Amino acid sequence: MGACLESMLVEGAGELGVNLDKNQAARFLLYMELLKEWNERINLTSIEEDTDIVIKHFIDSLSILPVILSYYRANCANNHAGTTGTCSANGKDAAWTCGVNSPGTYCEGGVNTTEVNTTEPRGTGILNTYETRESRKRISLIDIGSGAGFPGIPLKIACENLDVTMIDAVEKKVKFLEECIGRLKLGEIKALHGRAEDYGQNPSYRERFDVCTARAVAYLPVLL
Repeated sequence: MGACLESMLVEGAGELGVNLDKNQAARFLLYMELLKEWNERINLTSIEEDTDIVIKHFIDSLSILPVILSYYRANCANNHAGTTGTCSANGKDAAWTCGVNSPGTYCEGGVNTTEVNTTEPRGTGILNTYETRESRKRISLIDIGSGAGFPGIPLKIACENLDVTMIDAVEKKVKFLEECIGRLKLGEIKALHGRAEDYGQNPSYRERFDVCTARAVAYLPVLL
């Protein structure tokens, strides 16, 4: 059964342009086991069948990764305006590399890359060191009302160079998220207990993230 689920996950993600290796697929399957185990104790999800978890939670969460990376691909292209360099993805694939004769990948695992050249010196390509155009740093993402970890954890598994912060108002769910982070051995990701309204007024968090996600939390006008 595990092999069938892995195949379904890898193929489904691949259709989105997100390539998962064996290690990443194994993390997803462990994540599923943790989700099912904790769901017996606390209410994490009403989706309980393995195939439904893969499709409706994992693949659905990954569907926004190409969009996130496409946004920064566009920023990279804008940043190189006036140079002979280009910054583009290969077909539907949403990741890229920058640098002269130095491929350097933007996203280590998860999304296909294509090598491009710029006029910048070796190693200084803006995305060669996982930086955004605006602040020259890794992409930071905050997941509001993360609940069982969607989409924050799947995005982190697929693209380890995202810095992810997950917020949830239910302490038991935050404990689950912390358990997942530890068991899946994920770095640069944390779970915080509290309300988004409160963190939104905190200078340490307000307008500090490149990307904000919220899945099944509230109507868009409320979120905004």
